[in-house]
Amino acid sequence: MALGEMVGIIGHQWRQPLTSLSIMLEELQVRYHSGELEGATVDDLVGRAQGIIGQLDQTVEDFTRFLYPQSEPGLFQVAEATRMAVNLIEPALVRAGVRVNLAVAPDLSVRGFRNELSQVLLSLLQNVAEAFPSGAHDRQVSIEACRAEQQVRITVSDNAGGIPDAVLPHLFEPYFTTKAAGTGIGLRLAKLLVDRSLGGSISAANGPLGAEFVISLPLATGD
Repeated sequence: MALGEMVGIIGHQWRQPLTSLSIMLEELQVRYHSGELEGATVDDLVGRAQGIIGQLDQTVEDFTRFLYPQSEPGLFQVAEATRMAVNLIEPALVRAGVRVNLAVAPDLSVRGFRNELSQVLLSLLQNVAEAFPSGAHDRQVSIEACRAEQQVRITVSDNAGGIPDAVLPHLFEPYFTTKAAGTGIGLRLAKLLVDRSLGGSISAANGPLGAEFVISLPLATGD
C-alpha cells in the first residue's frame, strides 16, 4: 500500500475522534456558562476524552510500526498483525458500510515480518471496501485464523457476491486490474510477500456469499 493511501487512512481515522473531542469541549463550555457543570459531568467528559485520546495514540503507534518494520525476521502473533491491519483500515470499511467480523485464535505464531502480513491483510481489506455493488446491504467481511496441522490458515471472506470466473485466474498477475483507476499492484505484492517473505501461499476462490482469500503460513514455535 502506497504511503499516500496510508496517510489518507490515518486522516479519515482521526477526523471522527477529533470531532468528538471538539463536541465534548463545547459541551463543557456550555455547561460551565449555564451553571450546570458538576463534578460527575466533568469526570464523565474527561473519561470519554481520555478514551478517545487513547485510540488516537494507538493509531500513531500502529502507523509508526507499519512504516518502520523490523530489521530482522522473528516470531510474531498473527492476532497482533491482524489487529494492526484492521485498526488502520477500519475507518475506510466503516465509510463503505462494511462490518468486520474477527475470529483469530490468540496463540498462533509465525516467523517473518509482522508488518508484511499486516500489509497483505490491508490490501485484501481495501479490495473488500471497494467490492460491494452500489446499494448492497448488510456488508460484511470476516477474518478467521486457525491452526491446520503445521500451518496457520487465515481466511478473509466477504459477502459481496464473488469474483467473476474469468477474473479469478488473473488476480495475482502483475498490473492486472478491473478498476478504472487501479494499478494491479496490490494483490501482486500481497502474493510476493506471502510467497517469498513469509514462506507461505495465498489463493482466491468464490465461497457461498462472496470472495474468499486463504493465506497459509508455516506454524512457528519456540523463540
